[in-house]
Amino acid sequence: MEQNPRADARPCAAIEWVCVRRNCWRGDAFWWAMLYRMLTWLSQITPRVSLQRWVRFRLNPADAPLPDAEIRLTAVSEPVLAALRTHPDYAEEAFASGIEFWDFGVRNGFVWLEDGQPRAFQWQLSATDTMALRARSLWGNMYPPLAPSMAYQEKMWTFSSARMKGVASRFAFAMFDEARQAGITTLFAHINELNAPALSLVNKTGWKRFGTIERFDFDFPVLRNLKFTVAVHLQ
Repeated sequence: MEQNPRADARPCAAIEWVCVRRNCWRGDAFWWAMLYRMLTWLSQITPRVSLQRWVRFRLNPADAPLPDAEIRLTAVSEPVLAALRTHPDYAEEAFASGIEFWDFGVRNGFVWLEDGQPRAFQWQLSATDTMALRARSLWGNMYPPLAPSMAYQEKMWTFSSARMKGVASRFAFAMFDEARQAGITTLFAHINELNAPALSLVNKTGWKRFGTIERFDFDFPVLRNLKFTVAVHLQ
């Protein structure tokens, strides 16, 4: 993997989706290219338009190695989440924000429990889950529509008591197996370009990068109150 994720942000990159809140449009119309160029230009000349970038990845679960036989994943449920909310890691914003997906209507996720203690957690977002996120979350425009045979894997968390033990990669292979058994043929993920540990993990576990997501935030009076953002999905 290249060391500079910004290398994918090419002016000639194809726009796959443009998403604003719950609405997503295919990006093949010429006006989306014009809008993208304008937003990019504005982000360079004024601090009132800010840009964040994520690297996009995809993976075919059928190509992934089989997981360790002893790993058993538990489907997320209300009792499981209630227990996770009492874990000390819940004080960390990154983990708490992942658990919050349940409140937005997401229902497909798994936790690796061993001797009653959680080792890792992640959502596997179906088409229904992404629709729920677009309707209810301010970050829903990061998740464009999916075909039934596709899913996103998002918000992986390795618990503090299980870090530095190879847990993350072993859990990742177990998650790929769950997707394979569910008939998923394409998995997607996106990682912030500054998140070096997560980028290293996806590189080790077989994900292939294929583009970026560029998300524009606006600090203008009306738009600021609306928390209005535009996410451009490039490939």
